This record gives sequence, structure tokens and C-alpha cells, in this order.
Amino acid sequence: MSRDPLFNVKKPMCLGNRNYHGVGMMAGYTSSFIHQKVMAIISNYLPIGTSILDIGAGHGGFSKRLLENGYSVTAIEKYADFLVKGVKNLKIDLNSNWSLEVDKNYDGVVAIEVIEHLENSFHFMRQVYNVLKSNGYLIITSPNIQSLLSRWYFLFYGKLRMLEHPDHRIPVFEQSIVKLCLEVGFKEIYHTYDMDLLEVSGSYFKLIAKKIIKKFTYMIVRDKGNLIGNSNIWLLQKVPKDKLPSKK
Repeated sequence: MSRDPLFNVKKPMCLGNRNYHGVGMMAGYTSSFIHQKVMAIISNYLPIGTSILDIGAGHGGFSKRLLENGYSVTAIEKYADFLVKGVKNLKIDLNSNWSLEVDKNYDGVVAIEVIEHLENSFHFMRQVYNVLKSNGYLIITSPNIQSLLSRWYFLFYGKLRMLEHPDHRIPVFEQSIVKLCLEVGFKEIYHTYDMDLLEVSGSYFKLIAKKIIKKFTYMIVRDKGNLIGNSNIWLLQKVPKDKLPSKK
């Protein structure tokens, strides 16, 4: 398991790009950052030509990115209009036993900003386990509810900011992923974040994160990405059933 720091950004990033080559991205105003980071991870761990299942694909922005980079892509999207030609889309309810409706196993599964929308994260992870090949990879992202912004919000309002979103059901902590891996049969390979909130122009810090405040903040949170990362990105690997520790 490893992490990469987000403290080497030289130029402010701009938010708001939610379109990839004519297809919408539905991971919020930070879509482009999440998609680029996830694509970089996939490129490092999954060879071109391998099969990837894009879960909760939305209009297909990330599916199109995968396709253009030479991967064999299948999507799951029940509600949004899926717009990518050349990619099969399965209209499946992710709260169901959906793995029974998937007719093959995949080298990789991607779920970008999906798990927090579902009714049962353990059920979802078991379904993913069922459709992955032995030692296959799952890349999963979710809002970082342990960031400074989220902590301040909870301190002042006594509520989790991410649950203010009408479609968010389950907050995902780093501890949640550890528990999910142990219970379902994954191991964490890599954990990072999409971007450094303090270096983003147009974010909530636009008015307050001036040079002095940023320098002071970095002194406190240096190398603590969970405090200033916007969204978590986890790379998990399926552990074959015969390698799982026995449950007593």
C-alpha cells in the first residue's frame, strides 16, 4: 500500500470541466481531475487491451476515455443516457444481485463516485468481487469526508457535508475501505487523492487560502493528503478465495 503526496502542484488548477471529447462526465465539478488520476492508475496496472467494466458510467465520459486508450470496455448505467458508440451498456440496478446479469469476468472494474450513492456498500463490493478475474483490480473513488473542509463543516454544523447531497447515502471513510476489504476479500494496493484543494482556484478556498494561510496550513498538514484531498481514489486487488484468511 502506498500514497502519493499532492503538494507539488506548481500552477493553480481550474474547476468545472465536465466534458470529455463531447461526452459528459458526471463526477461533479472535479470530474476531470478524478478521471485523469484514475486513468493514470489504470495505465500503470492494466495493460492495453484488457477488459474493464465501468460501473455507474453516466453518459460515458470515462468509458470513452478507456476506449480511446485501447481498452475493451463494458459499461453499467441504468439511469443516464449512455452516449458512447462501440461500448456495450448494461442497464442494471446496482442495488440488486447484478453480478448474475454480467456474462463475463473482467480484468478491472472502475466505480467513480458511485459507492456513496448505493444502499449497501458490502453488497456492492461482493458483486464486484464476483465479476472480477482472479487477482483483478477494482478502482473506486468517493468524496473525502476526512478533509479539513469536511471537518470544519462538521464542527460548525454537526453534519457531514457530503450527506447534504440529495443522492448520497453512505459516507465512506478510510476505515470503511479497510473493513470492506477484510470482509469481502480485497487488499489495498494504492491510495491517493484526485487533487489538492488548497491549490484549486474557484474552490471553497478561493477567498481564504491566500499565500500566508496556505503556507501555514501546509506546515500543519504536510504529507497528510486525507486533510486536503478532494476525493479518495483506491486501487484494490481481488484476493482469490483459496487465499482468503479463514474466518473463525
